Amino acid sequence: MTSSDYPLGSIIVCTPLSAQANFADDKISSCADCSIKVRHRPYVPDYVVKICTSCAAKRVIREGDKMEMRVTQRTLEELALYYSKGTKQ
Repeated sequence: MTSSDYPLGSIIVCTPLSAQANFADDKISSCADCSIKVRHRPYVPDYVVKICTSCAAKRVIREGDKMEMRVTQRTLEELALYYSKGTKQ
């Protein structure tokens, strides 16, 4: 991971802790908006703001046309590996 993957001010959307874990090495943090516990990947830098999926949806509704959204290459690779193993949701 490079700092260009997560510029200052970045926000990452995280799965709520109550949801099924996808990766055994996920880290636990709190949603910056509502404070529920969320899971994120261990390589996400501490300075990146973590929010849950519900709060992310609210932000998109409120600010969608002003937001820039993207997925890192590493996230795409992990998702491809996860789904290639036939993991059921």
